[in-house]
Amino acid sequence: MCAEFLRKIRPLDFHLKFLSSEVRADGRTLHRVRNTTVSRGVVSSAEGSALVRVGSTSVLCGVKAEIGSPSEKEPGMGRVEINTEISSMCSPKCARWKDSEQAAAVVTAFLSVALLESGAIDRSLLYISPQHVWVVYVDVYCLDRDGNLTDAALLAAVAALHHLSLPVMRVDDSCESLSSSLVADPTARWTLDLHRVPVSLTFALIQDYLLSDPTEEEQEIASLLIVVVDTKDNLLSVYKPGGAAVPLESLKRCIDLAKARKQEVLELLGS
Repeated sequence: MCAEFLRKIRPLDFHLKFLSSEVRADGRTLHRVRNTTVSRGVVSSAEGSALVRVGSTSVLCGVKAEIGSPSEKEPGMGRVEINTEISSMCSPKCARWKDSEQAAAVVTAFLSVALLESGAIDRSLLYISPQHVWVVYVDVYCLDRDGNLTDAALLAAVAALHHLSLPVMRVDDSCESLSSSLVADPTARWTLDLHRVPVSLTFALIQDYLLSDPTEEEQEIASLLIVVVDTKDNLLSVYKPGGAAVPLESLKRCIDLAKARKQEVLELLGS
């Protein structure tokens, strides 16, 4: 049977023929991550931005900030709002608007856990005064999607936040109007240092085979597992969106591989 024909009508059998020899259809070994690049400062109108490419998957993140009011529940904290957009043109899988919307919601939820619930962003640093806080908008755009969108999105968000530069604000007590009581120092700016740098690595489980950084084609026939660690090798989260159960030894292997990936990401970030 023609290889390309088999690839279309029986994709699992097609990939298993390669995996039985400990190699993948794109020539990679099972745990090799595709070539990854990070370009920062690519959007001049944003306070922070980054373009990340993981193989053929491309993600752009822009970070904007404005002065806003603190929330009633957390008056001593700034606010961070995360949004993801996936164009219907970035992948045949997202050709329908509903599919791209659902995928974007999944990525946004993942980023919220990795960046906010993990404590990676110390939002107390965004506090200015009882009436004023920084509101940071993290906007993620998927340009091309060929698998492992979550890893690329998180790396783009982290790189853009590393590039974030904001003016130093001070309260002018001589002003009676709250709307005009802040003054920006024209000579001083500050960068938002992440309390911890989250690093994720996505795995595809195809029968007894464990693959790092799956392509879209591999993801279609696999169950997925996403491991998030930080730069101090702390395990932040394990995300398993359905599928077969993961054996304990496989889970330990995934955590070890994610920790190894951490060093590569730090080099890409220049940390």
